[in-house]
Amino acid sequence: MDCPRIQLIRHWTNSNTWVYALICVLSLLVLKLLTRTLDTAELHMSPDVLRMELSDIEAIYLKMAPGHIRRVLPQRSTVQQQIFDILRLGRYEPSRTTATVHLHTGNG
Repeated sequence: MDCPRIQLIRHWTNSNTWVYALICVLSLLVLKLLTRTLDTAELHMSPDVLRMELSDIEAIYLKMAPGHIRRVLPQRSTVQQQIFDILRLGRYEPSRTTATVHLHTGNG
C-alpha cells in the first residue's frame, strides 16, 4: 500500500511544528483505518483512490426562500455508494425534521 508522505512546512515555533506533525499522523491513522474497514468489507482500494472518492461524496443545501432550504444530493457512483454504505455515512446526515442549516451570504 502506498502511504502518503508527511511534508513538513516551515513554522516559526517548535510547538507549531509538533502540532502539524501530530495532525499529519492522525490523518494517516484515520486513512489507514478507513482503508482497513473497506478491505474487511471486500472493497479494496489504495488510500489515494479512497481520498478521491470520499472527496466527491457531498450534499448541497440551497436556500430557496426564507425558511425553505432544499437539500440536493448529487448522483454517487457505484463505488461511492458502496463506501457510503460500508462506512454508514448516512448516520451523519441531518434529519429533515430536526436539521437547521445556516447558509452564509457574504458579509456575515
